[in-house]
Amino acid sequence: PWAIMTSYNKINGVYTSEDYGLLTTVVRDEWGYKGFLMTDWLAGRDVVAQMKAGQNLLMPGTRPQMKAIMAAVKNGQLSEKVIDDNAAVVLRIVQQTLAAKGYKFSNKPDLAKNAQISREAASECLVLLKNNNVLPLKNTSNQIAVFGNHAFSLIAYGTGSGSVSTKHNVSLAEGLRNAGYKLNPEMEKVSLDYLADYNKAQILYNHIWFGDLSKEYIDQSVANSDVAIVYLGRAAGENTDRSIADFNTTALENELIDNVCNAYHAKNKKVVVVVNSGGVINVMSFRDKVDAILYAWTPGIEGGNAM
Repeated sequence: PWAIMTSYNKINGVYTSEDYGLLTTVVRDEWGYKGFLMTDWLAGRDVVAQMKAGQNLLMPGTRPQMKAIMAAVKNGQLSEKVIDDNAAVVLRIVQQTLAAKGYKFSNKPDLAKNAQISREAASECLVLLKNNNVLPLKNTSNQIAVFGNHAFSLIAYGTGSGSVSTKHNVSLAEGLRNAGYKLNPEMEKVSLDYLADYNKAQILYNHIWFGDLSKEYIDQSVANSDVAIVYLGRAAGENTDRSIADFNTTALENELIDNVCNAYHAKNKKVVVVVNSGGVINVMSFRDKVDAILYAWTPGIEGGNAM
């Protein structure tokens, strides 16, 4: 890696971005690291200590920081050589970039090829936590009933710095159709109608489940479906870091899983749980009830096809 970002926190009472022993003694001298060291945004408190510690780049760079550095140089608290050394590390990396070497970017990426790479990466990252003779799905003569709104609105990536612009995001529902499976139209309509009432941000940041999905409605789906998939989604990323509420399944999720399992197992039909989450989730509340658990993480634009 060409850069390492120091964190916000302290280690042994010293901010990581101000710690000479960490940045210079360990990273530079012991590891022999040649790249540059940058702060997380507005990390640390003492600009002079950061410069002396070997912090090469302060992000995003503020006017008060510049004034403090200039004042420290004028009063002899900070040597110009320290500033020169820190700047030189950054400039050496800049010289290695394709832009510095005059590379002509086409701005026309091969989106189809990149999507295929994304799909392969997602497929290799899927984790099968449990499988009681149900996955991979056999050719079903009837339909698949999919419960859970994020099965129709994929959480492909994280939030904040983890967010990216994408050409498309393939949901599990789309992926199943692309693989030749038939979805239970009643279940799909419930989700799509429900999602239509919310904007994208609400869908991403909140747990949105159809709490009004009655037990009787689930029972009716069994007759036309060979297998049920319950889909659990969790958004995570910058400014929406995980909470204990995200770690545990909600009361509505538990009720949904219980009702689906009761209805489908009564007809000797299988139930699969798919988890679409950037972090871990406590599966203990449903592990012994369902027949399979597939952990999909945040699988990128081709997530539905990979699943």
